[in-house]
Amino acid sequence: MEDNNNDHHGYNEGKGGWNVARLVLKKKKINQMADNSGYPSKQMKVSLARRQAQNKSLQQQNEQLKLENEKLKKKNYAIKLQEFNSICSTCHMRAENACLGTEIQRLYARATNQETEAQPEEVDLPFPPTAGSQEGAPLNQDEPAPPSK
Repeated sequence: MEDNNNDHHGYNEGKGGWNVARLVLKKKKINQMADNSGYPSKQMKVSLARRQAQNKSLQQQNEQLKLENEKLKKKNYAIKLQEFNSICSTCHMRAENACLGTEIQRLYARATNQETEAQPEEVDLPFPPTAGSQEGAPLNQDEPAPPSK
């Protein structure tokens, strides 16, 4: 069920009741503060108005500083990303030298393996030599004999 009555807690918004109530409380608070401090209420009003202006100014400065801080954070992040993506020349050369060193080691290992595989002592012929064949003579009669030493 909707309450079409604008009466909330004894204050009528339609007639500006909230603003009036706020002003009444403010006046009471100012008078109470003036009584406690010994200053006249008019001087207390001026002092409070000055403090409110200072607070408002500080809030505005705070908002500006927050915006500036966000901009600086974004710039800082962009610079860090740029540094992360770019490598200095000496670091780049060190990394490249390390990669080339591992590649050279791998190639030497492969060459050593191929060299040991190519030695004739270790090579097994796919078929046994025939009795009539001589050392150095071609296995296939169609091939020419290797040159003698």
